Amino acid sequence: MLVFLQIFDEKGNLVQICLRDEVKPRRMRLSPRDGCWYVSDELSECVKVYSPNWRLIRRIGESTFQCPAGLAIDSKVLILQTCGKMRARLNR
Repeated sequence: MLVFLQIFDEKGNLVQICLRDEVKPRRMRLSPRDGCWYVSDELSECVKVYSPNWRLIRRIGESTFQCPAGLAIDSKVLILQTCGKMRARLNR
């Protein structure tokens, strides 16, 4: 399965293709604190953190979160909900 993120401008022109290495991203959120993208990856069972220019910075909980689905983020914490009903509140 080929999964990637396409970014378009306001006129519908393709600007960038991102996340080519992702296998099954579920949700993504932009952090108001650092401008990084947090992407829940179902296959890797973790949350991947990307810089504003889409460079992978780190992984949170690799092979830990069963099917990470819900993702909420504010200036202090990341809250993750998984299909296994496990919830994690991670101070960043």
